[in-house]
Amino acid sequence: MIERLFIIILVIYFSRAFMNLHHLLRESFQELSILMAFLSTVALFKNRSFIKPNIIFILLIIFFISIVSADFIASLEKIISLVISGLAISALLSFKNVDRVKEISLICCSILIISIPFSILFPNLGPQDTRYLEYYSSTDAWKGVFVHKNEFGNFISLAILLNGIQIYYKYLAGKSLKFELSYAALCILLLFKSQSVTSIFVSLCLLLYLTYFIFINSYHKRVFYWTLTALVSILIFFNTFSIIEWIIEFSGKDISLTGRVPLWEVLIGEINVHPWFGYGYGVYWDNLSTVGSNLLSKLTWIPYSSHNTLIDMVINIGVVGFVLFLPIAFSVCRAREFSVRIMAVYIVTISISESYFAIPNSVYWMILYILTGSIPSLTFWRKYDRKTRYIDNQLQ
Repeated sequence: MIERLFIIILVIYFSRAFMNLHHLLRESFQELSILMAFLSTVALFKNRSFIKPNIIFILLIIFFISIVSADFIASLEKIISLVISGLAISALLSFKNVDRVKEISLICCSILIISIPFSILFPNLGPQDTRYLEYYSSTDAWKGVFVHKNEFGNFISLAILLNGIQIYYKYLAGKSLKFELSYAALCILLLFKSQSVTSIFVSLCLLLYLTYFIFINSYHKRVFYWTLTALVSILIFFNTFSIIEWIIEFSGKDISLTGRVPLWEVLIGEINVHPWFGYGYGVYWDNLSTVGSNLLSKLTWIPYSSHNTLIDMVINIGVVGFVLFLPIAFSVCRAREFSVRIMAVYIVTISISESYFAIPNSVYWMILYILTGSIPSLTFWRKYDRKTRYIDNQLQ
């Protein structure tokens, strides 16, 4: 019961569900972070566990890079939030007798069901920004209990990811898939109601990979490599024959991806100001009116992220920090488990046109921490982490 309550709080914390429905909930989010840190510490102490070595590695990269970045002091608050997130996921992975995927999936299902009446009866509830109010008064896009349709869509993608893992393992065990398939149908329906093209693309990749992996039913590394090769080949084909333009226009976007391409062009120039160690974790976007004045002067709208994780990483932690992240990526590529692979597909696809790298309490960091905290430790950590197991042993 205590573990289930912890997981409920954890999902709300990372998804930020309900936080924008009322000003009291928004003001209490800091208290929720403190509660999350306390419960995580107690859980780790009770289970005689520690923060996972790979998570420590990520935190050390961001901390030390931020020390030598343009503004370390301004980074501290975000770094503390990142530590809390690392504590929370390490505590989650320390539970021994809990089916974490199933529990999180059920909580996601509950939040999605609650989102249905909110979307129908209170479509304008939540957003305080005038642009959002104008947008939702002129569209029928659903956002559920979230501030924006993209956040709602990303949460649905998370639900599809976790449900896909459940489907795969139940399929192997020969168990009934009635609930999981019905849940998948609900997720797909809500996904299209959200009208989030990015989330539809991410979910489509997850479903295709799930189908492909079940069909192949192989743990060999070549499955993953051939999948990546196929995706890259398709992208090259699209760009070569300009088919990508047709797809973008069909999805309701313009060829600039709703202003993303001009944004990326300006941000690449901004990177050159502090190329090696970046502006400091979270500094650029939290101080956009001052640090990003050049960006604002060249755009006709105000962005709140780079909408591309790779660009955001270099802005926050520089080229050096980005390079230090590569061992984690290589370690993921060496893993053979289906759970690791499908989480990697999620991270890669969501990073193309969205970025939550500078938001420590986001679904992106939740999955990234679970992913990195569950794969075998990097070579130089292993003597400190003899009990590390693959994600299948930890999540099932």
